[in-house]
Amino acid sequence: MDVKSLVKRKITVTYVTTLIISIIFTYWYMVDKIEMENSYNLGGEFLGWLFVYSMYVGAIVLIYGNLVSVGLEYLQKKWVIKHTWLYVLFHGMFGSLIGLLFQAFEFALAGMVVALFYVLIDRWVYVREKV
Repeated sequence: MDVKSLVKRKITVTYVTTLIISIIFTYWYMVDKIEMENSYNLGGEFLGWLFVYSMYVGAIVLIYGNLVSVGLEYLQKKWVIKHTWLYVLFHGMFGSLIGLLFQAFEFALAGMVVALFYVLIDRWVYVREKV
C-alpha cells in the first residue's frame, strides 16, 4: 500500500468520523431544547453547535487519532500486532487514554467510542479498497 492511498483513507475516515460524532454530540446537547414547546431557531442553533463540536472533535481525530492509527497500522504491518481484533482493542485503549489521564470517566468513554468508531470505518474503507 502506498502513502497516497493511506493519506486519502485516513483523511476520509477523519471526515466521516468527525461529522457523525459531531452530529451525535450536538443532538445530545440539544435534546432538552428540542423537547421544549417554544423552541425557536433550532436549525441555526444545531448548525452552530455542530460547527463547534466539529472543530474540537476534528482537531483531536485529525492529530491524535491519525497519529495513533498510523502507528498501530505500522506495528500491524511489522507483525507486532497480528490480529485485527487486537488492532481494534489498541485503538479503543488509546482513545480512552486522554480521559483516563485527566481522570474524567466521561471523556475516557467518549474517546473510546470515537476511537472504536474511527477504527471500524477505517477497516471498512481498507477492505473496500482491496476489493
